[in-house]
Amino acid sequence: MPKEKHPLLAEHWLSQLAYKYQCHPLQLNLKKVVKDLFRENPPQELATAVDQFCIAALTDGYAWQHGSAANALHFSKNIELLIEVAYLLHQKSHQHKAGNKLRDRLQLPINLLPMPLNTAEYSQPQLFLSSFFTYQSLPQWKQLLACFTEHALGSGSVAEELPGPEILYFNAYLKKLVYAVELC
Repeated sequence: MPKEKHPLLAEHWLSQLAYKYQCHPLQLNLKKVVKDLFRENPPQELATAVDQFCIAALTDGYAWQHGSAANALHFSKNIELLIEVAYLLHQKSHQHKAGNKLRDRLQLPINLLPMPLNTAEYSQPQLFLSSFFTYQSLPQWKQLLACFTEHALGSGSVAEELPGPEILYFNAYLKKLVYAVELC
């Protein structure tokens, strides 16, 4: 008799959060997780590192230039953690749909410049989180990240596997995600 497949719940895709914090991801204080993430990687540095990571994945031959390959792997795990936190923040915003209040500060904080988010996304970062997970689901984002990681650490180019627009969207969406999560 064939075994029935057990359906994967969304929380099964939150492996980096579960591993790092050693508890069920739904029990986490998301503000603390975001603070921890950006204490180690300020938004501007993380957004710049996304570009460097994508360049390394695009380049034929090993091209990671920021320390050892372990640094690239560590960066990839931080991006995965960012995506997982974004997913939980997105889910939380859908559950608590109290009125969407515009930000009361009109000037951008200096530590967030340059800002890739448009005005609406800056005012309501949940709008971007919604478009992020509409564009790709959590498992699809993780598959794309795995593909980029494999190529950033290997000798091939991610362009051999993914079409050009997909590569550009991956880069642009991740850089915007850094700022959207930081603003949530």
